[in-house]
Amino acid sequence: MVRRKVGALAILAGLALAASACGSSSGGGNSGTGSKVVTIMGILDLSGTNGAYTQFENAMAASVAGANARHAVGSHTLKIIFCDSADNANASAACGQKAVSDHVAGVVTLAANATYEPYLRQAGIPTIDILLSPVMYTSPISFSIFGGGVANSSGFASGAKALGCTKVVLVAALGEPANEVAQAAAAFATTAKSAGVQV
Repeated sequence: MVRRKVGALAILAGLALAASACGSSSGGGNSGTGSKVVTIMGILDLSGTNGAYTQFENAMAASVAGANARHAVGSHTLKIIFCDSADNANASAACGQKAVSDHVAGVVTLAANATYEPYLRQAGIPTIDILLSPVMYTSPISFSIFGGGVANSSGFASGAKALGCTKVVLVAALGEPANEVAQAAAAFATTAKSAGVQV
């Protein structure tokens, strides 16, 4: 798992450096001849989740330190800053705005709400994410390292069928925007139908 996280950071750094070379990003300054500090942002639901995401903040910081120690991005140095998306749409959108104003080169996110996406998309800032929000299913800035909702939907539906369930009820209690809940429900209904389960 740690290897996957470091790999994801290296991929993000590569995307960020490519964007910088094309002049579309200014995510850092020079730290020596031919080298650059590449700033990325972690968007995590740090508040409102009883500390559940603190471990990911620590893991991301350690992964960046490890990538720098191994020179995973050549002569460049990664720097990570964090923004608390606070498990709500307004804070997530504010993180998107902060990422743009801070000129980060890329974002690593596990945020439940993807209201940051329009800001990042407009600025051309790529994300490494896990497809928690349906908005990211088709977003051109999303580079997922996990199947997220789509993969989970298929697994849950197949598991329900294996247990003999023919009907299930979805309950959304996390406060996502209504359109995201509707998109996630539709995705689940489609995968459930293919497994022979009615939603």
